[in-house]
Amino acid sequence: MATYGLNDNGVFIRPALLELIEARKQRYRNIFGANINTATDSNFDKIASIAGKAEYDMWEMMGGVFDSQTYQGAEGKYLDDLFSRRGIYRRGKTKATGSCQLEIGPSVPYNTVYPTTLYTINNNFVLQEDVLVAGNIVAQKILNSQLVLGNYTFTIVNTNTSVLQSLNLTLSDKTPNSNNLNTFFNNIKTFIVDNTVNSNTNNIFIDYTNGNMYIGFTDASTMVGLAQRVDFKTLPIIGNRFVTMSVTAKEAGFNPVGISGITSINPQPSGFVSITNIESFFSGSNVESDGEYRARATSVISSPAAATRSAIINGLLTGVDGVTKVKIFNNPTPNTSPAGIPPYKFVTVVYGGETPAISNKLYSLIACSNNTWGTTSYIVNTEDGNTETIYHSKATEKRVSIKVSYKTSQNRPLADSEKTSVISGLVSNIASYQINPTIYNIQLSGAVQKSLPLLSFNELIVQIKLESDPDSSYSTNTFTTQTEDVVILTEDQVFFNQIV
Repeated sequence: MATYGLNDNGVFIRPALLELIEARKQRYRNIFGANINTATDSNFDKIASIAGKAEYDMWEMMGGVFDSQTYQGAEGKYLDDLFSRRGIYRRGKTKATGSCQLEIGPSVPYNTVYPTTLYTINNNFVLQEDVLVAGNIVAQKILNSQLVLGNYTFTIVNTNTSVLQSLNLTLSDKTPNSNNLNTFFNNIKTFIVDNTVNSNTNNIFIDYTNGNMYIGFTDASTMVGLAQRVDFKTLPIIGNRFVTMSVTAKEAGFNPVGISGITSINPQPSGFVSITNIESFFSGSNVESDGEYRARATSVISSPAAATRSAIINGLLTGVDGVTKVKIFNNPTPNTSPAGIPPYKFVTVVYGGETPAISNKLYSLIACSNNTWGTTSYIVNTEDGNTETIYHSKATEKRVSIKVSYKTSQNRPLADSEKTSVISGLVSNIASYQINPTIYNIQLSGAVQKSLPLLSFNELIVQIKLESDPDSSYSTNTFTTQTEDVVILTEDQVFFNQIV
């Protein structure tokens, strides 16, 4: 029989139940003779099965004791005990956070402030900070019906130099597709792109046929926002502007909000048109699961106090409530990176937490020469009486569905308890991934098999897709993500299919 237990490499090897049963049958044949009946359902088979199961349970208990002392194997209170020795404690409930876009009409002045104490969003969210219209414009619609002939002045704070730039234009003909109107719109687009980032070229749509312009849109109806909030003004004010508001839940706990899930603000402010969200929220959580706890703890690195990658990751994970995952993408080259990061800047992608707390912590961690970048900005007061704009990006939840197609060696359906075990294993596995993961199919199949160690499969196919995609999208291909993606799997999105 193969050697089991703790090997020279520090790995604890458990025998399979069938191996133990067969080994006992062989010992019976050695003692009583090779001709004894050890076939299935024979007396010797039943005796060997009973004794083998008792021995297997003993190996399982020994393995459990060993696993309880390892980061990957420990669960529940044993995991708490291990990580608490490093000063890392399991978190309780966290609040959902996210950003929504408030659409306001041209009658609202740029100096309008929306205070945190006044507004409630969707009845259970509040603003993280007071929101000033100026500097928080993420999109704008300029419809032909809103245009008047005359002189216009456009201003924008250059996102690279922080210098105020201006553009003066005259509109003498607003007829759709006229040369003057087309030039008017194209000059505005060039002005915005030249003072922000080149990627905004694809985020500004001009509808020449109808004489409309959509800033922060890929077409007339799909708002994606500019690459980040900007201080962009039109004088006189034209069109509807979309103001970004960072919000947090009133109560801690799991509170998912999908795209377009935000629909109301109370009381409705003057000039209100609509409110929505173009990205899913960080859903918050109940008590941190083993998978989430393990993923966060393994990212907490002993490091110097500040100015290093490890210090930033460690500082955000341990110093900001609600932050569970952090990843840094930097661009040390003189050219804009394929991910859209400007030269010599870095993006810190953060999952969870509130913008003011994240920004202040980042400010305390980065070196003076660091150049932060991202889609979310916050102004921090510096120790020498000035201000500094700190950028980071919010991680985006990518919700997935998993289908487990199987055929057991006994050709029977999985029991409810077995399905529950598989669901728990898959949810925990997905929760353990960091930002921007690559998920290989063998990892998903391994999570299923680990959840049912006593069960043999003749066939096992584990497929994954985005929750929003049709069932035809299920695939065993490697699941890849974007730089700001966090993969989320909930218990109700694991499905089973018995192969017959």
